[in-house]
Amino acid sequence: MKKLLGGMIILVLGVLGLDIGLHALISPAALQLRVARILQAQTGLQMKVEKSGFQFLPWPAFRFEGVTLARPGCRPLATAQRIQGDIAFMPLLKREISLHELKTHDVWINAAPQGQTDQAQCGWAAPMVASAAPVSAQASAGQPVQGPGSGPVLSVLSSSAPQRLRAWWKFSLDSLRMNGTRVQWGAQPDNAPAPAAVQDFGVVPATLLLDHVQVTSLQSASPWLEASGRHSGVPFSLKGHVGPWAAFLPGNAGNTAPWAFSLDGQAGKSAGERATLEGHFADVAALAGLHMSLQGQVQSGEELGHLLAVPALAHGQVGLQGLKGSLLLTEQEGAQGEGAGFLQRLRQLPSRMAPSKVKLSLARLVLPAPSGARGLWPAHEVLTGNGLQLGAPAATAPLTLDGAVQFQPETAQQAGPDPWAFQMKFASLQQAAAAWRILTGQPDTVAQGTVGVSLNAHQGDKGRLQLTGNVGLPTDVRVALVAPQLGEIVHDFDGQGQVKLTRADAPGGLSVSVDGLTFRSREASGTGTGAVQHLLHPHPALNMTLNFSTLDGTALWDGWRHLQDAPQSALGKPADASASPAAAGPAGSESAGSGKPWRRFLQDWTATGHLAAATLKLPEVTYQDVVADFRSGDGRLVIDPLSARLDGTPLSGSLALQLGPQGVHFDLKAAPLAVPAGLVLEGLGWGDLVQGTLRLAGQVSGQGHDVRQAVGSLNGTMGFGVVDGRLDGHLLAPLAGPAAGLVKVKPTLGLRCLAARTSFHEGAGSLNGLVLQAGHFLVTGKGTFAPGGAVDFSLQPHIRVAGTQISAPVQLKGTWDRPEISLSGGSAAGAAGMNGGPSGGVHQLDIGGAPAETDHCRDGLQAALGMVPPLSPAHEGGHGGQEGLLRALGIGSGK
Repeated sequence: MKKLLGGMIILVLGVLGLDIGLHALISPAALQLRVARILQAQTGLQMKVEKSGFQFLPWPAFRFEGVTLARPGCRPLATAQRIQGDIAFMPLLKREISLHELKTHDVWINAAPQGQTDQAQCGWAAPMVASAAPVSAQASAGQPVQGPGSGPVLSVLSSSAPQRLRAWWKFSLDSLRMNGTRVQWGAQPDNAPAPAAVQDFGVVPATLLLDHVQVTSLQSASPWLEASGRHSGVPFSLKGHVGPWAAFLPGNAGNTAPWAFSLDGQAGKSAGERATLEGHFADVAALAGLHMSLQGQVQSGEELGHLLAVPALAHGQVGLQGLKGSLLLTEQEGAQGEGAGFLQRLRQLPSRMAPSKVKLSLARLVLPAPSGARGLWPAHEVLTGNGLQLGAPAATAPLTLDGAVQFQPETAQQAGPDPWAFQMKFASLQQAAAAWRILTGQPDTVAQGTVGVSLNAHQGDKGRLQLTGNVGLPTDVRVALVAPQLGEIVHDFDGQGQVKLTRADAPGGLSVSVDGLTFRSREASGTGTGAVQHLLHPHPALNMTLNFSTLDGTALWDGWRHLQDAPQSALGKPADASASPAAAGPAGSESAGSGKPWRRFLQDWTATGHLAAATLKLPEVTYQDVVADFRSGDGRLVIDPLSARLDGTPLSGSLALQLGPQGVHFDLKAAPLAVPAGLVLEGLGWGDLVQGTLRLAGQVSGQGHDVRQAVGSLNGTMGFGVVDGRLDGHLLAPLAGPAAGLVKVKPTLGLRCLAARTSFHEGAGSLNGLVLQAGHFLVTGKGTFAPGGAVDFSLQPHIRVAGTQISAPVQLKGTWDRPEISLSGGSAAGAAGMNGGPSGGVHQLDIGGAPAETDHCRDGLQAALGMVPPLSPAHEGGHGGQEGLLRALGIGSGK
């Protein structure tokens, strides 16, 4: 019994002595320092540890707490609350630290840091800032040296230990377990980890939650990997074999054995997204010689979008259903990454891969209208692709894409037009991939390279599309299109042209041109050319020439107006916008938002062009020999000259627009010009008071964010005139004075002329020489108006009938919207009351005397426009009594 007790005491003392001795020899600080040096040598990252410890009883183990990884002088890239490992006892006797399992807890990784002082030097892929000392230098300094083919060597003993004990300590790891890991994009952390909440990518920083990661059998040739986690609420899992981890170590850089991997993954709440990834690296330490195959299926694009952080898929803007197939990728021969760092090579790896075999099928693809495509894309419709097939059996074999596409209503409650069946064929998969890399500007690509392509599509017997040529740099393709409809505006289109894309040495060096363009449709026919220089530059340059043989502006305007009147609920606009007349016009509520496409064009593009039309039709007006030259840039547009012929009369003028903080400043010169009166009045929100051709002569300028502000800031002088048009009869009824309540008017009256000349100053106007003649009715006068809408006119209506002229002076005051008309004082000589009242009574009409022989229309047009357009003869008066007088007005007397 005493011997047993003595033996136990000796054993306990021996164990305690060994524990105390190991604590004296093994330094946690030395272990921490050596690990930090190896890490910095391999990645350039600095490791800081708040607390470290080592234990021998009851079993050997170490522990690091508060671990931080960062670039020198930068914010953390990763943090870990705790890292711990259990050390095998027997290997210690052989100077080897063998970890059975390394565990990490609450790890946070910032995968795409933002807000760093120097982003290029602070990210994961930043250049190496530190490296391990050469082996010879280590040996001369008495530091541990790594033998070929062995694991990493650490000096874990304190400086007080003999040199013989401090050399040749090896390090090995059998398994790794990570619990509660968060990988975050776009974070700007302090020293504390980011919140664990799952967040949507693209709106706020995104977080990938790795609930569990475990790698076992790390010392074998094929370790086993298991991982599971969530991203944006979508669960996923990954498991399979990978190559030996020792292949990444510097001592094994010369190992030529392939590093193989085989992984299976699934995602989604129903595990409907599955993928298998297999392949190998010829040299995994250099991330070189990669050959891999990917095969799988995707049932729903939304969960895949959340998982891969693709907002368009995640939010349902792009629909994807039934994707399956396989893809074989091979690293391109001669492709080399920039820099020697592992992380740099990892980042560049995708750009070095090229497909060598493709077989993909997609049951359905739904694409919404791209930004700025309104008018070119059918309103409230999406483009759908069905039964799409993409395949190439080898890198040198042709690549084919076929299927059917069509536009369909967003609600899918109505059938869309017939689908377009198509087949697209590239000369080879290898050439197609190279052309894609060139066109997308990926690094490590040659400057030139093309692939032959052909496309044939048809919409039954209604439409066809043919494309032949070469795609890449340079691109040179011939396009021919016949379509029953293009967007919402163009119908029965038939056109063709040559499209070229070239690269220039100048900044933004892509140029695209269209030559030999010929087209005809229900709305227009003609020829043209165009080119855009510096396509990728912030300020591209456009040059174009279009020569129309016919241009139906009326049809184009009706299509555009129909597009503007389409329900706006899908765009987020309320259905009942302002109901006021001023806001009803298409330009009446134009905002100054810089997001308007035409504003972005004027600000960002430099453009010159020549437009010509042998015949141009607009509502109520048909022009001949139209010519317009334009130039724009730096927010300015100038159209000069602007010329045409109308009924044999030459027209000319110019227009200049300049964007500014106070809206759009414009300067219009007319010498003279002619436009549809209905379009002008509609833009002003005045309805259809006058229909016909509105001629303008003079010069005015102004500025504003909308039409109301622009009209309220006018300066200059402008004469206007309308000949042989139509007039709203309700406009003349109040001018009948005392007889206004006794007559009924026709909806419209024939307008022989309307003319006046107006001087503007800051929106206030003085109108002189007003002449309006409709049938037997003639109004002359003058007046003023203010920017707020107040008016003050002195008018002299005349009725010419039966050889007699009847008139009554009228005063028009109030506002444009609510005019107040009253008889003004005047001569009562020869006046008689309509109802037998005394001369000079309330109902004043001047009756008597033959009308003057002066043609007021000719005089008024000459004064307003400086010329007299072709004018119909004046209406001759008839005979009759008072009823005849009323009928001569174009109005009725009661019945």
